[in-house]
Amino acid sequence: MPKVFGWQHLTYLAVFIVIAIILTFFILKYAKAEKMLALIMKIIGGLLFICIVWNRTTLVMKYNSAWFLIPDTFCGISSLILSLALLIGKRNNFVFHFICYLGFIGGLIVLVYPDFIGQASSIFYPATISGLYIIQLCFMSLC
Repeated sequence: MPKVFGWQHLTYLAVFIVIAIILTFFILKYAKAEKMLALIMKIIGGLLFICIVWNRTTLVMKYNSAWFLIPDTFCGISSLILSLALLIGKRNNFVFHFICYLGFIGGLIVLVYPDFIGQASSIFYPATISGLYIIQLCFMSLC
């Protein structure tokens, strides 16, 4: 079973940090036009929304209750609002600037201490990995 700061968690963190640094470098170096940056933000917002739907659907199937479609945590609701702000709003909208700080704090806490990581025998359990992907995409949208 995966543990916080176990080998699976630390491996995921290492891969996440490397991917985040590489993508941020390429985005900052090659995406200079406003249209390109807006497109990248929309893509990240779409991927984030897909991961949220995936995560919530796996929780509904696990607990057999439709109530789990609604995010019930600080990080869950802020990531949902962030994805919608990226998809629907403009790149410089008020909601994005407000929610990005909440998402950054919540995402950082969950990245360092993901209390849901031990819910199955592998980190690749759908509810676990989709939750980790949500955190990763939140950080990518903030970079």
